[in-house]
Amino acid sequence: MSARLLCGLIAAALIAILCFGRIGISPPLLRADESKRTTSPTPPGTADLTAFLATRCVSCHAGNEPAGGLDLELKTVELSDAEQRRRWTYLHDRVSQGEMPPAAAEQPAAQAKAKSLSSLGQSLTLADLKDREVVLRRLNRNEYTNTVSDLFGIHVDLSRLLVDDSVENGFDNTGSKLSVSAEQLEIYVEAADLVLDQVFGTGKKTKPVNKSMNFSTNSRGTGASERMLADGAILFSGAKALPLYALSAPTPGLYRVRVEVHAEQSKTPVIMKINGGNTGRIAAHTVGFFEVPPGKNTTIVFTDRSLERYDTFSIGLVGGYPYWSVNSKTYTGPGLFIGDISIEGPIEEWPPRARQELLGTVDPSDGTFEDIQSILEKFVPQAFRRSVEDHELAPYTALAKQALDSGRTCEDALRLSLKGILCAPE
Repeated sequence: MSARLLCGLIAAALIAILCFGRIGISPPLLRADESKRTTSPTPPGTADLTAFLATRCVSCHAGNEPAGGLDLELKTVELSDAEQRRRWTYLHDRVSQGEMPPAAAEQPAAQAKAKSLSSLGQSLTLADLKDREVVLRRLNRNEYTNTVSDLFGIHVDLSRLLVDDSVENGFDNTGSKLSVSAEQLEIYVEAADLVLDQVFGTGKKTKPVNKSMNFSTNSRGTGASERMLADGAILFSGAKALPLYALSAPTPGLYRVRVEVHAEQSKTPVIMKINGGNTGRIAAHTVGFFEVPPGKNTTIVFTDRSLERYDTFSIGLVGGYPYWSVNSKTYTGPGLFIGDISIEGPIEEWPPRARQELLGTVDPSDGTFEDIQSILEKFVPQAFRRSVEDHELAPYTALAKQALDSGRTCEDALRLSLKGILCAPE
């Protein structure tokens, strides 16, 4: 079986898993709550209730024209119908608040009233739970991002990759709105890859980069709206940003960037905007806004986490000339001079802590199927937030076994199993 065919089969299997349940991890309390909802209600205690109604209510609520159109001369209480349940809820509330029986009528003993209300209240609650639809929900995008970040101890932003969640009554975590489409299933598989990229890193220590550039010698991304100088470029347009293609981050990680800038043709500071993540599957994000004074160059230093390989940064001018094209030779308004720019990183420890905690003493370069089993036996209960039986672990170890048998590495096999776990309904 070819590696490409194997990947296709595994992807199809993952999507099939997703189709039959929730995406992400369901809080245990939610599972307990759902089990309650599927419990059949016990028959209401009609004996006490009908006796109470007969002595206190039917004198007004009976006959051809019962008061309020509510006939309480009955032998049983029927709560399966939603409209009847609404009327009985209204009755319960009026009695509990002392509005019924009327003040002029003889009042029931407190014990008898409390007993009847308790019986009716419990029956109403159980009937409502039985009739309530159980919605198989997924985690919303913030919950999923926070869950995988906590699970592995990593820094990952999936909010720009995962689709927006529908809002109901101001909440984006309502189960009825957290459905899953075929397109979303594919996105969750893609999100799992990004998570595991952060967990595993490159497999070996990345050679730190420490390089610099200047638009005077590397003008890629600039155009007619920038004034090119011997030592840099001046950005006048507020409608574009200059990408730093020459300083892309080779691997995910935390990077430190230095930019030499000053306000040009201005007596007051201008505002520089830095964006990160300008390439890749995740949309760009704002790193920050920086006040740049006029006069001599000021060195702006910032750190930012690149979430994908070959991410890059861009520099923009806030409030600059509003049109894309500016006659840079004759324009006299304020601009942003950009001189030397440098990047260094990743500036964090290696190997990644998440990788060490996941693998333990296992070396994936010569790991075995038994090593993968031991890792999964530790990880799956953490991911599912409960104990796991052998038969529940079997589908994920089978993914690893199939990958190893086809000649793939131990690390590749483990990643496939973890990918399946991250996409599992549990």
